[in-house]
Amino acid sequence: DSASVSHITLANNADLMIVAPATADVISRLAQGRADDLLTTTFLATSAPKIVVPAMHPGMWLNAATQANVETLRQRGVTVIEPVVGRLTGADSGIGRFPETRDIIEKVLQVTNTSSELLGRKLLVTAGGTVEAIDPVRYIGNRSSGRQGLAVAYEAIRSGAQVTVVAGSTDFFELPGARVVSVESAAEMYQVVEHEFPKHDAVIMSAAVADVRPQILNDAKIKKEFLNEISLTANPDILMMVGKKKRVNQVVVGFAAETESNFLELGKEKMFRKGADFLYVNNVAQGAVFGQSTTSGALLSHQGVQERFSDVDKHLVARSIISNIARKLEGVHG
Repeated sequence: DSASVSHITLANNADLMIVAPATADVISRLAQGRADDLLTTTFLATSAPKIVVPAMHPGMWLNAATQANVETLRQRGVTVIEPVVGRLTGADSGIGRFPETRDIIEKVLQVTNTSSELLGRKLLVTAGGTVEAIDPVRYIGNRSSGRQGLAVAYEAIRSGAQVTVVAGSTDFFELPGARVVSVESAAEMYQVVEHEFPKHDAVIMSAAVADVRPQILNDAKIKKEFLNEISLTANPDILMMVGKKKRVNQVVVGFAAETESNFLELGKEKMFRKGADFLYVNNVAQGAVFGQSTTSGALLSHQGVQERFSDVDKHLVARSIISNIARKLEGVHG
């Protein structure tokens, strides 16, 4: 059972592997492809990006054998951070000193294509569609898969934020590092967002919240011969609520799915009416966007169109949203 083998489990779960500090002996064994302890077996087994951070005496670092081993690792795609010049053990000084932690972190962010622009921030993200029960069997729903909201949450985590996801009906997902609160109806989502919003720096309202719900929830299944009409009532407007309650140091991002050709004008009107700082609007006519991994639309701000997107991965839109939130928060906090 490979799941019970420690080095395979570590290798499969790793997003990145850092060997720090890496001695001359460790570098030699990694270059040879040795597999005689947990470190080397995990290093061999993982397909995650690898960073090696050497630290040793100058003579050992400059030795031709060590330099050849380092070159071998680099040719195999391993990132090797150069040691720095400085004071070593005892009276020795020279190249071989372990780099500063901030320099290692900078390299990690570079290798993993992430940033720390939201480090220390708290983001609240809603994702997926809501389910409005008619009876124990039937419900009113929509075509939302939740992929865009989950992409935003993922990119927020990669940017260093603490993320809470309020998830309605979505495709199956795993989002390590996020706190997930599952809900079904718009009313449940409203309650959670109202409670959580004051504790967060920004909210991204990407969920496709149903505008209406059945006026009466039947406890028993309605027989089809009596299912002639359903009286509906409006759901609470979550985006409007957060737009009215937001503090000057909070950011609100709304979403709009339109089917008209003037979707940009409709999105702009919604953004101002709901009190959002940004709004991503797309044209979902003829089944576009919902349930797909790509999207087309525009990110709007009070200054106009921030960025347009045409058939791009939803993560690209998510990264744009995250960057704009970070700049807005930086401006608010000075």
